[in-house]
Amino acid sequence: MVEFAHTLIDQGLDVFAGAAPHSLRGIEIYKNRPIFYSLGNFIMQNETVAWIPAEAYRNFGLGAEHTPGDYFEDRSDSGKRGFPADPVFWQAVLPVCHFRGRKLAEVKLYPVDLGYQRPIPQRGRPMLAEGKVAQEILNWLRDLSKPFGTQVEIEGDIGVIRA
Repeated sequence: MVEFAHTLIDQGLDVFAGAAPHSLRGIEIYKNRPIFYSLGNFIMQNETVAWIPAEAYRNFGLGAEHTPGDYFEDRSDSGKRGFPADPVFWQAVLPVCHFRGRKLAEVKLYPVDLGYQRPIPQRGRPMLAEGKVAQEILNWLRDLSKPFGTQVEIEGDIGVIRA
């Protein structure tokens, strides 16, 4: 991923933003261009779907009389494994890049809370994180970004990277 992102920046890309691993990854400033290796999940409401394919039910020994809620309950072992069990999947960052001309001036990082441990109907919607949750997300992202030499300053409930 690092080589791929660097190659794209070398070819003229201004911003690289990844999202595949369902969790935050570090941020690198490469040749004055931000690389967001993963911004995390932004919407996680798959538990509220009205329909699940029959083969998914069969994988858990469930029949036609069961609901999507039954399926997700079994799949997560009542919230003890998978996405419901780990806060890493319920945190994200929304970056806002400020350029002056074509030069990166700063990146503001707005932490996003998707409602870890809330009831199914209340979780999965992106909300601006505040207080303790915002601090946890920003501190974690700051630590993930250190190996790339990126300094994330925390100002209140917002992260800032200055170029």
